[in-house]
Amino acid sequence: MVDTTRGFDHGVWVPLKIAIPEPGDLPIVQVSLKRHASYEYHIKVGRALASLRNEGVLIIGSGMMVHNLRDSFGYFDRSKMTFSGEILPYTTRFVKDIDKILFESNGEEREKQLIKLIDHPVLKQAHPTDDHLVPLHVATGAAGQDPAEKIFDLCVVGMSSGSVEFCARG
Repeated sequence: MVDTTRGFDHGVWVPLKIAIPEPGDLPIVQVSLKRHASYEYHIKVGRALASLRNEGVLIIGSGMMVHNLRDSFGYFDRSKMTFSGEILPYTTRFVKDIDKILFESNGEEREKQLIKLIDHPVLKQAHPTDDHLVPLHVATGAAGQDPAEKIFDLCVVGMSSGSVEFCARG
């Protein structure tokens, strides 16, 4: 279903505002995630979009590796507009485990391991809701066999906004 009256979700306009401040006539299509759908479902969405990459379409899965605002806001210093405090142990653990999946496997094996995150011991701490995690599943489904490379990494308290690129090398 296409809704032309709804504006872009913050998961679309925030990263694009930074990456492409003045998009002009650049066509942008926002794909909604399905609430309460499985990780496997979101990988299948990515697979369905994968052929668009061959047409020069950039697929962006905008989410976060760890997204626990509830825990993080306790460490937010309004006077400095920044977070202060140690990175919470579950943040480091979840990012390490995601990195292992992304960088040590690819294709179907990588997808299977991302699906198994549903049973990860710190999943509910790292993602009280998974709406910021499933964009990774969509992007991974679209990536196929292409290797992952970390291009940005930032962890604060109970959040991690690492960025990963899937790109064929050669």
